[in-house]
Amino acid sequence: MYLKWMAGLALGQLLLLVSLQPALADTHWRIDKAPDWVEPVSADLTSAPSTEAVDYLMTDSQVNLTLKEPVEYRHFSYRINDSLGVEENSDIEIAFNPDFETVVLHHARILRDGKEIDRLSTDDIRVTDLEPEAANRIYSGYKQIGLWLKGVSAGDVIDYSYSLVGENPVFDGHASYFFDLGWGIEVGKVSVKVIASKQRPLNYRLINSDVKVSEQVQGSKIIYSVMLRNTTAVLEEGDNPNWEIIYPYLQMTDFNSWKEVTDWSVALFKRGKGKVSGELVEYIEQLKKLPKKQAIEKAIGFSQEKVRYLGIEIAENSHLPHSPAEVFENRYGDCKDKSLLLVTMLDALGVDASPVLVSTHQTKTVGDYLPTYGLFNHAIASFVYQDKRYWVDPTLTHQGTTLESFYQPDYGAALLVKKGNDQLTMMPSHSAEQHTVSVIQQYHASDYISPVRWQIQAEYTGREAERMRYRLAKTGQKRLSQEYLNYYAQLNEGIESLGAIEIEDDRLINKIVVKEEYLLPKFWKLDQSSSNSNFHFYSDLTDSYLKLPQQVNRSQHLNLYGPVTITQRSELWLPKHVYFITEDEQEVVENDYIRYTIDLTSENRKLILSHQYVTKQETVPPSASAEHIAILREARKYLEYSSSVNNVTSDPSMDAVKALLGHIHQQQTRLAK
Repeated sequence: MYLKWMAGLALGQLLLLVSLQPALADTHWRIDKAPDWVEPVSADLTSAPSTEAVDYLMTDSQVNLTLKEPVEYRHFSYRINDSLGVEENSDIEIAFNPDFETVVLHHARILRDGKEIDRLSTDDIRVTDLEPEAANRIYSGYKQIGLWLKGVSAGDVIDYSYSLVGENPVFDGHASYFFDLGWGIEVGKVSVKVIASKQRPLNYRLINSDVKVSEQVQGSKIIYSVMLRNTTAVLEEGDNPNWEIIYPYLQMTDFNSWKEVTDWSVALFKRGKGKVSGELVEYIEQLKKLPKKQAIEKAIGFSQEKVRYLGIEIAENSHLPHSPAEVFENRYGDCKDKSLLLVTMLDALGVDASPVLVSTHQTKTVGDYLPTYGLFNHAIASFVYQDKRYWVDPTLTHQGTTLESFYQPDYGAALLVKKGNDQLTMMPSHSAEQHTVSVIQQYHASDYISPVRWQIQAEYTGREAERMRYRLAKTGQKRLSQEYLNYYAQLNEGIESLGAIEIEDDRLINKIVVKEEYLLPKFWKLDQSSSNSNFHFYSDLTDSYLKLPQQVNRSQHLNLYGPVTITQRSELWLPKHVYFITEDEQEVVENDYIRYTIDLTSENRKLILSHQYVTKQETVPPSASAEHIAILREARKYLEYSSSVNNVTSDPSMDAVKALLGHIHQQQTRLAK
């Protein structure tokens, strides 16, 4: 529904135009009058223009489910107010799937000064390939009809309508619709009508709306309708959790329970399973020779690392998985393909396994909707081993290699595709202790003027280890070394690298250690007037987690990146003990959502400053956002620490020492190459 609304209003160039051919060569569209069952809805053209580039006057959606093939009728009207509106909204673009849909164009006209100017000409229509997710290696076979309107000027009203005839047979005749009732723009009139059979009535639910749904019985039909006028703009405040429902919707479906959705899903995956090939049987036999736990881990690793992600989601394969034999042979597949392959291997090993439907968007709020397949956009796998349930996303890579170590993502409410299942299952949540980044920075000073040797050791565990492992694989160690140096150079003038980064990767426990070493020639700032040598610490790592949100005054949830524990420890190693502090100091900034601790200690020749950030919750509700932002402001006061060593004098030979150090460093760099 979202894609078609965006296409209908031409709100941006989100499209990949791969091929271009004359419209007359295409058999998947035609021009015809609107169906007789459509109830005409018109826009109010008397409203005064706003100061926006475009005024959206009307959107009308009408669906008839009582015909041989379902028909979706769409009618849009919008007024263009200035040159920007002309530039961005003078083309009509309609997305459709040629494998099961036909587009019927009814009218396209410009309304100007009380006159109607017809702009529905076959000469101006083109059909192009549309693969909006090609960058994610997902191919759907969708196409787009483009009608490039001529002679559009500021002040014109664009008015057009079309119908989509047909539906994907993979849905087995089930109905599942989400009608938008609000957008990030104001709309003059929003109309929705759905015609269903009395023998197959629809369930409906309003989300973030108190509008009334009208139900009228006409013979063997039930007509559901909604009409809104002058809807207000709904604005996202930014930094929201993906599951938060912000916009108003009308959901309609003929499913009555999650069991019915499960039954549909079970039949779909059973149909997709097909026959197991000899090659796959042979691989499974190899797995059976291993201890069961090791066989499970190897099967997971194969589905993740040996089968690349590539979604050929054309026609029924939008939801119907390709057979495990085909996926095994091709060594590619999308989420449902890879999940079914893994489940097939685990079943053969005697492990109770099943595919799982999840949403990467709704996650926590799937249960707020009526049961339907339309809520899910992702498939994973789940299995039980030694009375413990595991959840595996076969599309993830670079994970830990043991059941105890790999990161099990939390997608919230999940539907196990298992016969008899009649409810959603909440996936286990994570704790901040499971996913950590711990950085120790050691500054080794021979005196209070010379360059300082800076050693950094960063340790990543859990999800953070897997993300760093993926980043290393994608970027490469050499390039990452350069990226790190460039980043540090913004904070440390004259910094020099003392070698490439070193990586220690233990996938058995899912931990990565990254080691770096640099020379800081300007760590000390000597004040000649006071003979003080000043230095400065900045906790850049924790800074990135304490950023203020884009919008401070909030009515929506604030997402916290987590769960995670972040530790940044700075150690200044001195030639002798210096009394920077008389006793250890600690500050704690804390609320119900985060805990931020700052520790300053002095130990022999070391001054140690530690920052730790821990998430307690995943989000901050609107009612607590003001207090939380105050906590962030307070915490940010401790990101920087400065101090000095007194009575430092500059040695006249220091310049010569620096020159010698520079020469030695150049020789080391040359030999390293």
